[in-house]
Formats: sequence, C-alpha cells, structure tokens
Amino acid sequence: MTGARVRSKKAKGVARSGRANAPPHRSSSLALGRFAILRHTPGAGKVASPYAGRSVGLHWDLLLAPAGSLRAATWRIPTDPRRWFTNPRRAFSTLVEALPPHRLLYLTYEGPVSGERGLVKRIAGGKLRIVRWDLDAIEADLLSTRRIVRLRLAQRCNQTNRWQLRVKLLGTLH
Repeated sequence: MTGARVRSKKAKGVARSGRANAPPHRSSSLALGRFAILRHTPGAGKVASPYAGRSVGLHWDLLLAPAGSLRAATWRIPTDPRRWFTNPRRAFSTLVEALPPHRLLYLTYEGPVSGERGLVKRIAGGKLRIVRWDLDAIEADLLSTRRIVRLRLAQRCNQTNRWQLRVKLLGTLH
C-alpha cells in the first residue's frame, strides 16, 4: 500500500517488555521533563495488568516524561504516594509494575478513562530532572510546587515488568 503509515510497536518511555528506553535524545542536564501521579479508581470496565492478565483495584500511576519525549513512561504504584512529599525523615520503598507508555495528555488529565476503566485524578505533578536513565535503572528528581523528591527505579532481576521503587524527600523549595 502506498502512503500507509507503519507504526512502531515500541513507544518511547517503557517498552512493552517493561524495560525503560533511554530518553529520546541526549539533552543537556538542564532540560527538565514533566511528571505526574494519578489516583486511578477502577470503574465497571476491566482494568487489567498487561502482564499478569488480572484485574486490579485502586492504584496510582507514576508518569515520567523526559524533555522531548512523545510518551510518558508509566508504572502502577500499589500504595498512596502522597506521603512521599510530606515525611523528610523516611525513605519509602515498594515494588511497582511497569505499564505501557501513556500519552502526554495524562500528565494533566483528570476524569473518566475510556472503556469504563474508571476515573483518574491528578494528585501531584511538576518538573522532572533526570539524573540517570538506563534500560534497567532510573534516577530522577521530582520537583513539585514546594518539594523535591529523589526517585530511584531499578528493574527486578528476571522480572521485566517489576521494578523496585525507592523515594526520599530531599527538601523544600523556597
């Protein structure tokens, strides 16, 4: 067919294999991306794990979009991440599940998800400063309106969709 567009099966961000792709270009460390954390309340439709084929309940989605990216790398978080921004004495750690990359629209979107898959509400968002972004490890600072949080994601050995997430509040912005 002439003029037909061929779409790549691998999007920017986290590949279907659950491995993180490198940011789309080697930009200066001064180029800031964006992040968002969404509270996803399931609806009547099925919200399934793309890897385990099972339904999931209430969860939070972490979206990381390096500067210049076309999609946001996304992970499903099982516990409420709002405490990341409030407790400076404690580091948090949990297992998270890599999801297919999300459209950049979801960095600011709140409302129903297609297919009756529930509702999303943005609970945090802001700028993203990449410290390191490799296929199996990511380190970045989340810069919200008044807080800086250091995030570390490391892929679990032999589990392409499972990542270890470590988060620590570094300080406040003046």
